[in-house]
Amino acid sequence: MKSAHNPSTVHPPVSTYSHAIEVPPNARWLCVSGQVALSLEGRIPEGFAEQCELAWANLYRILESSGMGMDDLVKLNIYMVNEKDLPAFREVRDRYLGSARPASTLVFVKAHARPEWLLEIEATAAKV
Repeated sequence: MKSAHNPSTVHPPVSTYSHAIEVPPNARWLCVSGQVALSLEGRIPEGFAEQCELAWANLYRILESSGMGMDDLVKLNIYMVNEKDLPAFREVRDRYLGSARPASTLVFVKAHARPEWLLEIEATAAKV
């Protein structure tokens, strides 16, 4: 069982995450490359909300194919282009994460490998 660490000596998390996640010995680890809004057919949606939905769906499908789920997430690294998209990102993220609270970092970047991509979600998961 993973343990969240949000000590009273540190400011509480300001969003849907934990300050730290401890993984027990002998857990199975999964490192997920950054997921972007690229459909199975190679299509990239134009709008941010649609891209966000697809990137989270891709992450979900990868976890599922490994016998894992959102509750197994340990760490997320999120890279977004536009600060104005943060409310839409949080809405989609919160829906996909449910009660999961992995450690998380969100960074705004100038661009991604393809200029059409507006966000990228990199993840680490662990299952006991």
